[in-house]
Amino acid sequence: MSFALQIPCVMQHYFPETMANLIKLCANAKYDVSVPENQTCCGLPYFEKGELKTAKSIGELNISLFSNRQIISGSPKCFDTFSLKYPKIFNNTVSHNESMTMARNTLGLPELFSKLTLNHIEAVDGIYYFIPACQGSGKNYTAMLSQFKAATWVLPQLHATCCGAGTCMPTTNHDYAVQMAHTLLKEAVDSGVDFIVTEDDICRRHIENVAGKEHIGIKTLHIIDLFAQAL
Repeated sequence: MSFALQIPCVMQHYFPETMANLIKLCANAKYDVSVPENQTCCGLPYFEKGELKTAKSIGELNISLFSNRQIISGSPKCFDTFSLKYPKIFNNTVSHNESMTMARNTLGLPELFSKLTLNHIEAVDGIYYFIPACQGSGKNYTAMLSQFKAATWVLPQLHATCCGAGTCMPTTNHDYAVQMAHTLLKEAVDSGVDFIVTEDDICRRHIENVAGKEHIGIKTLHIIDLFAQAL
């Protein structure tokens, strides 16, 4: 079956190597995927700011683009937007049925990871600080990470926490957003980890921005990149 691969904006613009790894994972899982050329933002920033008119316009564009197609979403936050926010915002509108179909047709990263053949997972070792996404598949991280038997995982002291990028805080409350990211960076550095691993590239980009400005030397990965190492 053919799937449309939804590439998150931040991944596409800032992390092309993760985008390439996502395509590799789809091939390993035997998903025949194509990347629609005209795809755009899922609308999440506008939902977070309460700009529902703009969010609905973006949603209508995505519904027309992905209409009646099976979708693999590369972001837990985009996945939640497609599967939860669209059905709500289009309830009792002419796009209601299409939004419900889109929600049913969208697969997230956990579904993709569950189909992978990981021939080299034993070779993936090191100490990793994992930041689950505030939204989406974070609730599945225990089973997801336990597959990496040679790796050591460190989680934030507050397991369900925010990196500071959520609800558009980097623009609406910059100092607070930096403080939240700094807390996680300090925990990671103090734990002596090799990498910070995120589920979502919005979090990853924000963490990298704060680390760069504060001259904190630490490397980051997307969980997609770690699974790609295990193929």
